[in-house]
Amino acid sequence: MAKFTFNLQTALHLRERREQECMTAVATAERARLTLVSEAEVLAKRLHAMTLQGRDLASGQVNVVAVRLAASGVLHTKLALQRCAIKLAGVERQLAVARGILLKATIDRRALELLEQNQRESFMREQNRRETDELDDLTIGRYAKASMLPNNPPSRRAA
Repeated sequence: MAKFTFNLQTALHLRERREQECMTAVATAERARLTLVSEAEVLAKRLHAMTLQGRDLASGQVNVVAVRLAASGVLHTKLALQRCAIKLAGVERQLAVARGILLKATIDRRALELLEQNQRESFMREQNRRETDELDDLTIGRYAKASMLPNNPPSRRAA
């Protein structure tokens, strides 16, 4: 029996490799996004705590130097949080682009896999047809041989 070979197997392997590379890029971008989200949460908590601390310093007897330092710390933390938000927006754009590229790579790979599947099914149907034809030929040959013998007329079996 003949063996099926897909002539575009190399292309399929390349597309699978490309899809894996795209998955890695998406995972890297997602990891960076999660890191920045975590950093933003920490900064937001720190900002909230510093704001509360500044309010406490501003009540009662006011130490101007301490209030000024607290306000400076709040402003510095706000700036760090804004920078983190800008980085996060950039990483989210990169993640969206990487996901789009991954989707295209997956579609390309899947198209080749479907082509391979269709060719394999067609090959198997052709193999089955050939096998059936061979069996038919063998059966016809046996019948013809049996009918040519003078003492053995062909017998018909009840179906």
